[in-house]
Amino acid sequence: MPAPTQGTLKMNNWFTSAGWDYTGTQQSVPLQYGCSMYDARWWTVMANFAKNHALHRNNVIYADFQALLIPNTTIDGAGNYTFGWQTFDRFIQLFVDAGALKHIYTPTLLEWYNTKPNPGVDDVAVNVEILQNVNGSTQKVLVAPGSATANAYLDKVLPALRAHLDAKGWTDIFYFSALDEPRSHIQTDAAAWLYGKYAQYFPNPHTAEAHSAWLPANEQLITTTAPLYSLYHDLVGPYQKLRLSGKELWLYNCIWPQGRYMNRFMRFHLDKTRLIPWMLWKIGATGYLHWGWNYWVDSNQAGTAFTASNTFDGEQTGDKWLVRPNKGALDVYDSIRSEAQLDGIEDYELLTALARTKPATAYAVANTLISDTQNYTRSGEDVVAAHRHLLDALVSPDGDSRFPVVDGFADERNWTHSQGSWSVSGGGYNQTDSSANWGYTAALKGRGYRDFVASVDVLITGVNSNGGDTNWAGMVIRSANASDMDSGYLIAMRRNGDVFVYRSGDPLGHAQMPGFTTASASRLKVVALGSTLTICGGPAAIPFLTINNTGFTAGNLALVTGGASARFANFAVNPEVNYAEGKAVNVSTSHSADGWSPTAVVNGQAGSTSGALGLVQCRFHRSEQERGDRRRLRAGLSGQPDRPHPADGRRERRPGVSDRFQHRGVAGQRHLDDHPERGQLSQTWCGRTDIHLPHQADPRYLGERDKTHR
Repeated sequence: MPAPTQGTLKMNNWFTSAGWDYTGTQQSVPLQYGCSMYDARWWTVMANFAKNHALHRNNVIYADFQALLIPNTTIDGAGNYTFGWQTFDRFIQLFVDAGALKHIYTPTLLEWYNTKPNPGVDDVAVNVEILQNVNGSTQKVLVAPGSATANAYLDKVLPALRAHLDAKGWTDIFYFSALDEPRSHIQTDAAAWLYGKYAQYFPNPHTAEAHSAWLPANEQLITTTAPLYSLYHDLVGPYQKLRLSGKELWLYNCIWPQGRYMNRFMRFHLDKTRLIPWMLWKIGATGYLHWGWNYWVDSNQAGTAFTASNTFDGEQTGDKWLVRPNKGALDVYDSIRSEAQLDGIEDYELLTALARTKPATAYAVANTLISDTQNYTRSGEDVVAAHRHLLDALVSPDGDSRFPVVDGFADERNWTHSQGSWSVSGGGYNQTDSSANWGYTAALKGRGYRDFVASVDVLITGVNSNGGDTNWAGMVIRSANASDMDSGYLIAMRRNGDVFVYRSGDPLGHAQMPGFTTASASRLKVVALGSTLTICGGPAAIPFLTINNTGFTAGNLALVTGGASARFANFAVNPEVNYAEGKAVNVSTSHSADGWSPTAVVNGQAGSTSGALGLVQCRFHRSEQERGDRRRLRAGLSGQPDRPHPADGRRERRPGVSDRFQHRGVAGQRHLDDHPERGQLSQTWCGRTDIHLPHQADPRYLGERDKTHR
């Protein structure tokens, strides 16, 4: 596990100290601990906050640089500023010394308020915070953005900030923010002005905002977008497009969203807290933001008077605080939710580490827990089992997992869906809702894929009048979540025969399906090898479209419709690397020169046992001598194969043979004769035995320890 300062996930829990809103956020600690700003007790509390942040991997430190300038900054009568950084440095150093500081995130400098009791979107006004001399003391005041006063001040404070951060080595870890939850063009205009001023002195800035509404103009102003969890749910495509363009993607929660969404309310399942980092990892997000680590105050309706919250017996939802004040120790009491969040952050780091070498395994484990932003397990036991699976996979010497599947759709045990009308009949999988909605998916359960070949027969049985024959059906590959068609590659066929490839709403290419007719199904085949996608089709599944793109490298595999009803049949996915796929067959002196191999012969699909879903391979670990025999056999040299048993002709199990199974890289251990399905042994080829288990691909087994099939 990397140190918090070296972790991949950026955890930004806003906590109260100095500045921010300059009211409840500054009074929270003094009211709870009986101290004053910057006295010895206050600094002890902050030091203990820093230690807790390090323990819980809260590595983005919420520090109001401008508020922390106030104690040591002087402004003379002529308006000359002498910025003093002593308090700011002391504050940041607490988190450096505790091992918590990865990034500094400064609160927003723009304040906005409603101008009417029942405001519309544009009934807001915006001011910018600056420091001025007020009756001989340095204080925060509000002035109009873009005004001469505001510009003159920023032309003093921003170069001073840059010079100081450079001197401390903190420039590259500093996040600047203009607005919180903007919603109107008035705010966007003010933010554009402020970010423009900032860029004059920070040409390669880190800028971020929490957004509860989709404002494309604001998204272009910042380097890090942090949509509300539910806003991301509604706009997967636009936010994935921003991420793929080079922007960082974070998510945030507050009092919203509720219901089926993940959040960290006290009344929610603890999994809704722990699984947030899992969701972040799945969608490629690198950060998380929440406003309420310790907002321990209550206010009157006008927000002008504050009292200390009763954090133990008073009303609470879990939104305003994650920890509680330990007043006697000038420290905090952790909550169970805080520990669950830590577990999730650690799981994120494990997933990241595993995905470097075994991305399909990492996605498969994550997919056993989470289908999408609203559909996921509520079982703590499931999450603990998945956590252990990550640890097992990380230390296993085996390679990445592979999940070959052949489905004739006798049932839908292999699939999960949350929208559309999916059912099986007559060896086909039918989605019968032809409403105008796009993205009705049925995804493979609990599996992950990187390089593979997938094929399915597609027949569009009906289209919505809105779009007509341009509506479509096909596959989504390498998607983050089962219900997403915008966090992966959408490869689909329209009812006019046009096959297209989309990535997060952007077209990547299209071509006509060979031999297409509306009366019969078309074979759609996708060969995904690295950044190359080869689309094949028609009766002979010939290649007719090639796409090169690096956006998505691993993830889910799903069937999908858009404004159409469709019937899918004869589905198969082969995750083996087969270089003959998508290539013409040529005559040569060597089978391998054409790309053929024993694996390619069966395409990694069906075993000899009726109803089997591919193969589970059993490796017998033998002596060094016998392993050498196997290597010689594979090379075509002499070697001694397994000897028949002299009594009954069965193959002899030699001393020292261990029953250690390997389902394409996911290891487990159990005796053959103990297996509840009584797996049948088949042919031995070059010392490797294939064991056919009728339900080897059933995801219920994924993540369990000491089971024969994972």
